[in-house]
Amino acid sequence: MYRRDFIKLVGALGLGLPVLNACEVLTRVDFGPLEPSAVPNLYIPAGFTARRLATTGSEVLRGDGTGTGYIWHDDPDGGGVIPLLDGTTLTGWVYVSNSEAIPGGAAAIRFDTTGAVVDAYPILSGTLNNCAGGVVPTTAGLRWISCEEVEGGQAWECDPSGPGQGVARPAMGRFRREAVAADVADQRIYQTEDQPDGCLYRFTPTTWGDLSSGLLEVMTDLGGGAVGWSTVPDPSGDPVPTRNQDVGTPVKRFTGGEGIHVTDGNVYFTTKGDWRVWRYTPATGVLTIVYDDGGPFPAPRHLTGVDNLIATATNRVFVAEDGGNMEIVGLDVATGATYPILRYDVTGSELAGPAFTLDGTRLYFSSYDNPGETFEVSGPWNTNAPT
Repeated sequence: MYRRDFIKLVGALGLGLPVLNACEVLTRVDFGPLEPSAVPNLYIPAGFTARRLATTGSEVLRGDGTGTGYIWHDDPDGGGVIPLLDGTTLTGWVYVSNSEAIPGGAAAIRFDTTGAVVDAYPILSGTLNNCAGGVVPTTAGLRWISCEEVEGGQAWECDPSGPGQGVARPAMGRFRREAVAADVADQRIYQTEDQPDGCLYRFTPTTWGDLSSGLLEVMTDLGGGAVGWSTVPDPSGDPVPTRNQDVGTPVKRFTGGEGIHVTDGNVYFTTKGDWRVWRYTPATGVLTIVYDDGGPFPAPRHLTGVDNLIATATNRVFVAEDGGNMEIVGLDVATGATYPILRYDVTGSELAGPAFTLDGTRLYFSSYDNPGETFEVSGPWNTNAPT
């Protein structure tokens, strides 16, 4: 999450919070050649710094070197940043990380306003294959939705501000959910499904900010490139999975839905079966492929193995690779050009959970396996693009 998204989400809660300083927008995707960092095998842009925050099986340490008591989980996957407030005062933030394991769950690393680690704790446990998720506004505040990537998987609403247990939200549908993203303007939550013949869903809460009830719809294929939406008859997916239910019109199929993010009236998401990045614009109902690894896009092709993503208000997209060159890659939507912004030169893993802080100066992400690790890369991510 970066500042503009946060302001929109907070506005959706009706909290009336002021803009915190200027509204920085991430306008760059090209940060130049990558150089070795202080973290072995991690390459980052010149002028940036990196640190390892957590390693699977080891206790997460505070900034002063004392232990938090939390042992970092297996298979850290999708993640997000959620600012913490005391009234209208920013008191710090948390980076939430899912555990795509059995059992799985999610945990948070808490930072103070200087960026020092002050705590780490579980916010969800006893669940299965928690892959990605998303930050959504609720009447109780900003929450992390953790997604179970299993048949009949639940969406779990989690409070990241302290240790606890999430609440299942079956009204959002039960399916092999990968990730979610809140569209504040549209007052809907969009959801990807990680199946070879998966679908794209949207959930409209009965009351915005309350995920306990609402309407689940699936994107339909109207032919000629046009798409629409139809109601899912049985969101429980039992006995007929949601993607196979008769909605009266053929559904639009996607080959393995992955990350999803909403910004500036556009819904961006990735599909791993064809290495594509898509854009859906709710206002016009238009679905567009903005990157296709096999399509007519500029060389060199830095982006393969698409997975989690984040998008900025300037229609720049950052995509983490599952495989590929183990890079997080910036995509210029206007041109299709791609630029690696960091690379972790290890094997047998994937990059996951990219998320920016409110001011756009810190990027968090994880390496999924061998071992699981979570990192921070700090620097001028929020500087303007060269003119």
